[in-house]
Amino acid sequence: MTTPGDASDAVVRMFLERLFVRTPHRPSGAEPQVLIGRLPPGWDIPLPDDAKVVGSYVPMDFQVRLVLDMPGQFDQAGEKLVQALTGGGWRLQTGMGMRSGGFMPSSSSPAFGRMLVDERRRRTLTLTAMPGDGGLTDVRLDLNSDPQAFASRERAERMGAGHDIMSVIPPLTPPPGMRQSGGGELMTWAV
Repeated sequence: MTTPGDASDAVVRMFLERLFVRTPHRPSGAEPQVLIGRLPPGWDIPLPDDAKVVGSYVPMDFQVRLVLDMPGQFDQAGEKLVQALTGGGWRLQTGMGMRSGGFMPSSSSPAFGRMLVDERRRRTLTLTAMPGDGGLTDVRLDLNSDPQAFASRERAERMGAGHDIMSVIPPLTPPPGMRQSGGGELMTWAV
């Protein structure tokens, strides 16, 4: 068995290829890429100066997952990233995929999430920031420039405009140490 200190570059590459490249769901002809410490070419994303690119995963030519480290608390780092993105032409999207009120999903760790759209280049971005190691925030950016996905998002946004019924209900989260379960009209909280 290989331990982290014994892992050679070849072993790491083999692991990453098996984990990300050789999957049964990969479209034929697509050659996924794993890029360490850098963004893929052509995916210019406005990032704050203190954001460190850990790596990128490019499963298809229109999808990218970026992994970043940023200093500070996850919510502050998330807001700083949103400011950089909106300053670079991205628009914060509301009412699509993010619940604004009612029973909010619980998770085992706190996280910051936002959805943004780049109308000019017809791209979408999902931002997730969570506490990382050593006082850093672990940030994931999922970018998509698929024209069909963008058109579907536009249709859904037009149909749902002004109909976010959950926005009139404040966010309801479980008390500290409790987990939410159930669905629909019945929600329970358990230790």
